[in-house]
Order: sequence, then C-alpha cells, then structure tokens
Amino acid sequence: EKYPLAAGVPINVALIQRSIELLLSSGVSHELRTTVVPGIVEPQDVDELLAIVKGAQRYVLQQFRPEGVLDAKWCAVKPYPAGVLREMAARFDAGGVPTLIRGI
Repeated sequence: EKYPLAAGVPINVALIQRSIELLLSSGVSHELRTTVVPGIVEPQDVDELLAIVKGAQRYVLQQFRPEGVLDAKWCAVKPYPAGVLREMAARFDAGGVPTLIRGI
C-alpha cells in the first residue's frame, strides 16, 4: 500500500500484487527485492510484506542510500542501522522466506 509513496506517482498496487502472484506460481527462478527506506518501509511492515512475498525463492532487503536520489527530499533521510535490517531479515527467514541483505 506504500508503493505509490515510494514511486512518487499513483500506482495500481493490485497489478503489482498480481505480477508477484504470477511470478511465484510460474516456476521461473526469481528474486524479489525491497529497498528499506525509512519513512516508507518500517520494521513493523514485516508481517504485511511477508504475506506478499511468501513463497519467494529469495527475498532481498536492500539498504537505502540517499546519495544520488532523484527527489532531493530523500537526501536527508538516514538509512537504518545494519541491525534493523538484520532483525527484519531474521523475521522473514523465520516466516519461511529465505532473505538476504544487500548494501550494509
């Protein structure tokens, strides 16, 4: 539901959810990723995200990096400490979704 905030434009989230469902049921090798941007993706969002990515072969939490962002308002956002991403990844793993972390 926060996807439009991340994209900066209106998005039909149902189409994204349908794309994920098709991918998960396709048997095609895949990786799903989420860039963990403070103010958009919060640690308390894990349960909702877990429900969406359940069944993924691999899920990646990417550390947000404010350098070079297109919208200057994100330049001042500080990335989460590495421990926050590790805790989130552990919750995904415990929920049955193999999860990696990139960018820390």
